[in-house]
Amino acid sequence: MNPSLGKTQTKQLGNWLVKAVLLVLILSATACGQQRQTESRSQPNSAAAADSQKRLVLESATINQPNQQGQTQWKINAKRAVYSPDQKTAQLEDITGNLYQDGKVVLQVEAKRGTVKKDGKEIVLRDQFVATDPRNGATIRGENVVWRPQQDLLLVRQNFTGSHPKLTASANQGKYDTSKQRLELIGQVEATAQDPSLHMKTEHLFWKIQQGLVISDRTTHIDRYKGETITDSAVADHAQVNLNTQIAQLNQNVELKSLDPLLQIATESATWNPEAQTVVSDKPVRIVNSEEKVTATANQGQVNLDTKVAHLTGGVQGISKRNQAQLFANKLFWKIPSPRMQAKGNVIYRQADPPLNTTGTQAKGNLANENIVVRGGDSDERVVTEIVP
Repeated sequence: MNPSLGKTQTKQLGNWLVKAVLLVLILSATACGQQRQTESRSQPNSAAAADSQKRLVLESATINQPNQQGQTQWKINAKRAVYSPDQKTAQLEDITGNLYQDGKVVLQVEAKRGTVKKDGKEIVLRDQFVATDPRNGATIRGENVVWRPQQDLLLVRQNFTGSHPKLTASANQGKYDTSKQRLELIGQVEATAQDPSLHMKTEHLFWKIQQGLVISDRTTHIDRYKGETITDSAVADHAQVNLNTQIAQLNQNVELKSLDPLLQIATESATWNPEAQTVVSDKPVRIVNSEEKVTATANQGQVNLDTKVAHLTGGVQGISKRNQAQLFANKLFWKIPSPRMQAKGNVIYRQADPPLNTTGTQAKGNLANENIVVRGGDSDERVVTEIVP
């Protein structure tokens, strides 16, 4: 046997044993690491499974919430209800139910989905939400709706629409105070009254359903329709429409326009009856007939757009822009389609061509063509005419 060959084989065998031991150690360490990673990943899944097992799921569920006096605040029927592990919230599907106040139903609601939060202190309703108040017949629709029973408040956070036999309305958002039966509409508000046919636009509106009042504290545009045609339009900084009496109260920067007769009325306060077609103001008023180019101003005034007649009182002044003729009096009766006027009390008539001033107690005629007759009252009263050189 060759000694050198034996030594070489022995050395090779030793190297092979060392490599084998190292390989076993590496494989063992890798397997342990993989086992720890597998255990680490499996722990959350196990916890989630445990939480899932704790959740309460109810089919065809009826849920109700009493107040401190034991009265029902709300009662909801749901096709499916899934409670959180702490039982403080519930996810609902296919919802119908009633919302109560002092033991009486104030809203009947429907929605496809919903969430009961804060131990029933807040209910979120989504998808095809509809609510009806059986006390007044109002119906509310919208998206992302929140009901807060303790505040008697329903919040429609998106795409509010409301309808009632006397009014329909839409807005970006809406709030319904069920205790006062009052709707607040916010953002791009449009409301249409049925009788008379009025269309309102503003940015903020209160609708007191029980009293039949629609109130705006922002600039409001109101159009009156006859069929599909706008007959009259009004603008004011503040407006209130009484749906029961069919009368609108307009305040601050009021301007009303009529198409027949073609007329503009400007004042700081006016009572407008669209059905009777009357406008009454106890504030200084300015009336312009653009067809005849005649303007009249007074401390107070009444206009009947149906009969086309205006009655003005206090500091009356009539001016024709065609010929600069002027008529002053205490009272003025104006037949608007033609600029024929009857004036009484401290009458002064002035014209430019030929230039003259005439004073008396009464006057009548056509201001636009300078055909005015001024008279005295009693026999001892004289008409004074001054020819201006």
